[in-house]
Amino acid sequence: MLTAAKPEFLKADWDNSFDLKNHIQEFLQIDRHTLETRIQESNQAMTKLGQNFDWEMAIEFYRDRVGATYILELAAWHLKSCDYIGNMLHLIADFAKGRVLDFGGGIGTHSFAAALCPNVTEVQYLDVNPINCNFVLERTAKIVD
Repeated sequence: MLTAAKPEFLKADWDNSFDLKNHIQEFLQIDRHTLETRIQESNQAMTKLGQNFDWEMAIEFYRDRVGATYILELAAWHLKSCDYIGNMLHLIADFAKGRVLDFGGGIGTHSFAAALCPNVTEVQYLDVNPINCNFVLERTAKIVD
């Protein structure tokens, strides 16, 4: 369990992973019930997509096959892993400074935390999934601007 105080600049966004559910709902243009159902089913959907996974084709898998299902699976994991995410946000708050690279940035949680750090001057987000990239671009305007 997390015991250290939440960094002041992250408090508003700490508990709901930067308003993740609302952002996904708007991005995918789905109602709340459909969102909840798809989040619950996302792990099973990703497992099905990943059957016969070939490491030689990993980039194509994440770039071309997983689509929005991966955003939903990442959301499910983030929302269930509050302590882990909280610990990561503490590390970012304590150590991030200057220019930060979030390689394989997924849904952008670590990028947003870094961007809100007072000692960070620039965050570069990179992911091979174009849907993730578009989602994070949309979220950026809502979180850090």
